[in-house]
Amino acid sequence: MKSWFGSRRMLGIASPALGALALSGLALAGLSLPTGCALPESSIGESYTTIQLTNTLSMVRDNEPIEIPLSEVRARFKKFDESDFSVHVLPANWYPERGDALLATDPAPTIPAQVIDKNFDGTPDTLLVICDFRAGEKRFLAVASPQFSRLSKATGPRVGGGLMVRETTRREGGALKSEGRYVAVNNAVLDQQHVKGDGLYQCDGPVFETDSNGWRLLFDSRMCLDVIGKRERELYLQPKNAAFTADAIDLSNQPWGGSLLGDIAGFGAGAFGYAEKGSVVPMSGFDSAQFRLMKGGPAALEAEVVLFGAKLGKESFDLRWRITQYAGSRMLRHDVNVSRTGHGLAFVMNADGLKKELPSGGQSWMRVSSYGPSNVGGGATGSLGLGVLANGRTATGFVKDPADVIGVAFDTITRNLTFYSVAAWDGEPMGLRSAQDFQKYLDELAQRLDTPIKIANLDKAIGN
Repeated sequence: MKSWFGSRRMLGIASPALGALALSGLALAGLSLPTGCALPESSIGESYTTIQLTNTLSMVRDNEPIEIPLSEVRARFKKFDESDFSVHVLPANWYPERGDALLATDPAPTIPAQVIDKNFDGTPDTLLVICDFRAGEKRFLAVASPQFSRLSKATGPRVGGGLMVRETTRREGGALKSEGRYVAVNNAVLDQQHVKGDGLYQCDGPVFETDSNGWRLLFDSRMCLDVIGKRERELYLQPKNAAFTADAIDLSNQPWGGSLLGDIAGFGAGAFGYAEKGSVVPMSGFDSAQFRLMKGGPAALEAEVVLFGAKLGKESFDLRWRITQYAGSRMLRHDVNVSRTGHGLAFVMNADGLKKELPSGGQSWMRVSSYGPSNVGGGATGSLGLGVLANGRTATGFVKDPADVIGVAFDTITRNLTFYSVAAWDGEPMGLRSAQDFQKYLDELAQRLDTPIKIANLDKAIGN
């Protein structure tokens, strides 16, 4: 069998992918099951196929995104239907020689999974799953037919959110007026007359939300990310919630938390700016902006923002910014395409408290972080950790001025960038309670990015 994936790191590539973990040199094959199963042997490859996954690190990996090429699934699963399937995690004591992978009378638990278009050519090509691993653990998954999908219940982390817009808009005396309930939309062009506080966009933009935290994209001249802290493990920012769709929500008054950065005046929890010699200024606006939801499902949510004429320094550039949040994850993946070189682009966050900068060394990620209480706003208390992990081959330095920000500056000749932003509030139910815990999380995340989950068949590992 030939390797399906060459030795390739997904760092700063032209075609960004969902699945943050640079799955270089991975391979996979279906596992033949012996006779004597609950299903007849003729149904193997028709009702399901099994996959082996291995965590090669001596650390726990929670909510790990894993990419599996659909070509490999279809090669062994003759009747795979990308619109009706389920992915099951098999018991730890299950082995291929012991029979039916799914135990047809009692299907194994499902995990979040969805089909994605990895190279954005319009055709689904990858199966993305979210799975937990103990240190050094080997797990078996079963990709199953509709008959098992109907028997199983969705389990695991959840992801929700999206862009909400008022039902009707009108102009009155030259001013924009918005009325009615909020409705979810997958595509939108920012209204040129939109101003902060007019209520046109719920939470000022699209929201990414999991059990632990949320992010919102502020539709103003900075196109800035904010962080939403959550005291309760429930999805609140979603169309199913009547309170969310009825009127604009003041996040600072919500019992489950609020906007951690309050009324943002600078970079917030992440924004683009122009950097030169360690100093940075915010992006000073853009000609127009477009938003669309690329993909939403139980495993990941991805949105794309296109900024035309983004003003960086004295020049303007077009930015195609793709943001991916994985179910249960504290991180966002960012893939950015810049229209031309010479941009001086930087990604910066408001920050105070204990700061740390780590250049790219043995690992290929530059890391910058901050942890402290001084930039927590919106009525919330406690400490907030913010961090950025950027590809060491495309990020050339750290932003040091002004003193109340952290960030990374990118190589001006690079047009395709990949980096990650991370946030953790110690008020979360499972929050990281200290600066040391937050730094440990960032260090382990960098190691996970460099050492992806290994996918192999039982006979031999392919690729690497």
